[in-house]
Amino acid sequence: MPRTSTEPARRPRAAFSITELVVVICILGVVAAIAIPRFSVATEIARTSALLCDAYSLQTAIQHYAAEHMGRPPTQNVDGTAAGPALFARRLLEKSDECGTLNPAGAFGPYLRSMPVNGVNGMLSLRIGGNAPGENSAGWHFDPVTLEVSADDSPESAAATKGHRKTKEFIAKARKK
Repeated sequence: MPRTSTEPARRPRAAFSITELVVVICILGVVAAIAIPRFSVATEIARTSALLCDAYSLQTAIQHYAAEHMGRPPTQNVDGTAAGPALFARRLLEKSDECGTLNPAGAFGPYLRSMPVNGVNGMLSLRIGGNAPGENSAGWHFDPVTLEVSADDSPESAAATKGHRKTKEFIAKARKK
């Protein structure tokens, strides 16, 4: 039928074909398959770095406490007896006098604003001595003999955070995963 002058001209509809849509979806799938593993490695590296920073902060706080309390760590009372984990934490978080007695008017401390949470197992508790670190029974392990703090979530984290000697190796291993 011939077109009259009053009828509007038909334009072809602009749309994507099914083939074009399938190609775009495939490309997005390939990009996602490449990007997602990289993000999971980056997350592991960030978690490891945070764990190492928290262990270092805790270790530094213990060293500062000992320096201001005649060489005694927060686990040792003036009379030589052992202090438990709760008193250990309070000695780092509150002010104390030269004997380690908690005192809001004390001249020393606080050494930390809050106890760091172990970012791997989510615990902030502290275990003093006993079994080797890495048994996942607390957030942190303190060795009263060597005066070292280490993460208590796994043997790998414990080895990396104990004395901070293997930090670079631990991060390199996390990157390879």
